[in-house]
Amino acid sequence: MVWRATDWRNLSTYAVDNAGDTIEGEDPFLYIDPRDPDVLHGLSHAGGWDSRGGHAWSVDGGKTWQRHDDVAAYGSLFMYDDGRTVSLSRRERPHLVFGADGLPSALVNGVTEAWPCTHPNVCPRDHCYTALQKLNQR
Repeated sequence: MVWRATDWRNLSTYAVDNAGDTIEGEDPFLYIDPRDPDVLHGLSHAGGWDSRGGHAWSVDGGKTWQRHDDVAAYGSLFMYDDGRTVSLSRRERPHLVFGADGLPSALVNGVTEAWPCTHPNVCPRDHCYTALQKLNQR
């Protein structure tokens, strides 16, 4: 379902459209393409314990959506600037940080590291944190 409103403060302007099965996942983050304002993008967490993220886009204001099922928007491997990596079992709630040029510069997720837990002070309790990863702009 896609909710639309001409004025988000006025409930009487809301309408609901059926988007069919073109949008999957949870924790959606929508944004307008900074290079083409007619393109709407959506990032989502794949759902459940899947740490991948999905990407869908719409060229008709969100009425219909397209996606690549074989390409993940992000995966479970988190890479640090110093070359270290950590494997994540969950990577949820995607949000983008935009630079002064209006282009996405970083991805923010709520994450849980993969087991076995590597933090002896908190194991075996589950823990999560917010991670920010710079995007490759090339």
